[in-house]
Amino acid sequence: MPGIFRPEPDSIDLRARLSAIPRGGLPLQQPVSVYWNRQQVPFIEAATDHDLAVALGVVHLHLRWAQLELMRHVVHGRLSALIGPFGLGMDRMLRTLDLPKAVPAIAAALPDDTRAWIEAFVAGMNHAVRHLPALPAEFRLLGLTRAPWTLADVLALTRLAAFDVTWMVWLALLPGRTLEPVTALWRRLLGEDATFDIGDAREGHGTAGRLHAALLRFARVGSNSWTVAPSRSASGAAWMANDTHLSPLLPNLWLIAGYRSPSHHAAGLMVPGVPAILVGRNPWIAWGGTNLHAASSDLFDIADLPDSAITTRVERIKVRGMGERTMTVRDSAYGPIISDLPRLRKRGGRFALRWMGHRPSDEITGLLGMNRARDWDSFRAALNLIGVPGQNILFAGADGRIAKAMAAHLPLRPPSPTLSPLLPREAAVAWETTLRSEDLPMVVDPPEGFVASANNRPPASDALVGYFFSSDQRIERISALLAAEPKVDFGLLARMQRDSFVPTALPMRDRLVQLLRAQRRAAATHLAEQLQGWDGHYAADTVQPLIYEVLLYHLGLALRGKRMLRLYSSVWNTRGLLAHDLETTAPTRLEQAMRRAVPHATRAVRRFHTWGAMHRLEPRHVMAGIPLLGRFYRFGDWGANGGSDTVMKTAHGLTTRRHHATLASTARHLSDMSDMDRNWFVLLGGQDGWIGSTTLVDQTVLWRQGEYVQVPLRTETIARTFPHRMELHP
Repeated sequence: MPGIFRPEPDSIDLRARLSAIPRGGLPLQQPVSVYWNRQQVPFIEAATDHDLAVALGVVHLHLRWAQLELMRHVVHGRLSALIGPFGLGMDRMLRTLDLPKAVPAIAAALPDDTRAWIEAFVAGMNHAVRHLPALPAEFRLLGLTRAPWTLADVLALTRLAAFDVTWMVWLALLPGRTLEPVTALWRRLLGEDATFDIGDAREGHGTAGRLHAALLRFARVGSNSWTVAPSRSASGAAWMANDTHLSPLLPNLWLIAGYRSPSHHAAGLMVPGVPAILVGRNPWIAWGGTNLHAASSDLFDIADLPDSAITTRVERIKVRGMGERTMTVRDSAYGPIISDLPRLRKRGGRFALRWMGHRPSDEITGLLGMNRARDWDSFRAALNLIGVPGQNILFAGADGRIAKAMAAHLPLRPPSPTLSPLLPREAAVAWETTLRSEDLPMVVDPPEGFVASANNRPPASDALVGYFFSSDQRIERISALLAAEPKVDFGLLARMQRDSFVPTALPMRDRLVQLLRAQRRAAATHLAEQLQGWDGHYAADTVQPLIYEVLLYHLGLALRGKRMLRLYSSVWNTRGLLAHDLETTAPTRLEQAMRRAVPHATRAVRRFHTWGAMHRLEPRHVMAGIPLLGRFYRFGDWGANGGSDTVMKTAHGLTTRRHHATLASTARHLSDMSDMDRNWFVLLGGQDGWIGSTTLVDQTVLWRQGEYVQVPLRTETIARTFPHRMELHP
């Protein structure tokens, strides 16, 4: 393929990358200083808020230009313009879902100061678009050119990360909704202990699977977050700890940044194109959170809706190398008619998706309010503006307060879920009232001295918050580790973020050993002897988690069949479902299933020898899927500690094949509120999105070793420890 760029790893050093940033003629009011550390983490010092926003726009574009363009094409359903007819199915889904539908209303209602902030950010982005000296390599491959950004584009990106994770379950189950095993699984999932883990889902089949994979690359579907009170802290001040669970794709969806201006002084994790810190701290408070798994959507059965109540629009889709295609999207007062999508149309019926994200809400103003807050009361007031995606937000103050609250906009539905995913039209009355953060339960200064969240079920509420939540594996492990130590310090928190223990693995281990010994065969006995000594840690260099996982897979296959096992892997708590099956299945059938599972498990152990030989972590660049050239965009592949239910999440579906984790703890953060400078971050990958840059994957080594990059808040410390300084001029 002549003329196609083939990247040379580490061929562009940091000085060369920084020299590309345009430094003069910017839309600034006064000069701005930007300090860079060795990992290309910036700290911006600006005399005005306007100038800070401009500089942030330049920095985001410099670091993640190609990634930003891909995100813009995804949110607007324009992938076919990049990848040709292979993107048509996804574009059809994306255009039907219409993620940026509310953007015009959001833009019209923005407060003046938020509008000015975003416009200055966009001005910085567009200056970089015009003046950066070279295009990213991905532009040549995808046929992209320099294109300006708008305020509406930035607002649209906030909706890309805001989709409802319940959609993933619906996409898996709705095609088979008329089949009794599928409807029974739905009812089973709605029980009191209903849980699901989208990270267990394989990338699936067909367009729905590709949509699933694409959305997961941009959304915070999982995370761990905890905060510790001064009474439990070795430093005598509160601590904040966060790690976010995302697809391990390069560039990382997060970038690390710090800055200071008259109204802003903070450091943390930002999403490219979103001009606010989502996870981090300022001098007075620190914050983080996890996905609430809020049910911000409902499916309405509109089979009886008259045709006159349905509107249509024609979408024109540019297809690379093939001109233009058109598609018709039907809409209703209950939302877009998603039963028109090919994957769902086969089973008949007509139903619409109502999503809170189709209504205007002002997340950027809310995030800026959180970033500037100085105490719990002002922070909590800002949470009311966060509509989608619903979040569990954790708080730690320099004054010693710790707290957790839900931030979401939800319809006022009855607290108990219905037994069918399809609701009658009259149930839409719940959408006439919107609940906000102030209407939902919160926890402030609990007696145990810590609060934590791991996408687990929230406290009981008078209204339905969500259908499915993570199992209690991670939250119980986090709580147990925190409760066991009288004084928490950096070392403990750093070890916790790499913890690979699964509490329920031990009783399940004992049950499997019992079933193996009952076989009274040499192969089964050998597996039992190896499994018996397992301590419950998913360590990459051990055999026991390998035995455990392959046994569960083949037992599930024998008991439930391939189709149902695939559905099990499409919802959270796959292993919990199988544990229930083991306890409720007749002994004779269970004995037969184990007899079938043992030979397969034995072959898998002979093939892989260790868990890490089968369970891999590969931070793949978005271009790694290109035929022939994809191998040039792969930057590491190693045996991974952890699994779907460990604190250090490396999620995977049930399988006996060599596989790669679909979600991982892609960013970590720790802050000690005793000192403005005691803030640490690390990314799986690196800061830079530029192919060939020495800072594209340099933090991966730190991530694997449990090390961090310190990002102080004091400008004098920054000047001393960030060796590269540049000045941007009007």
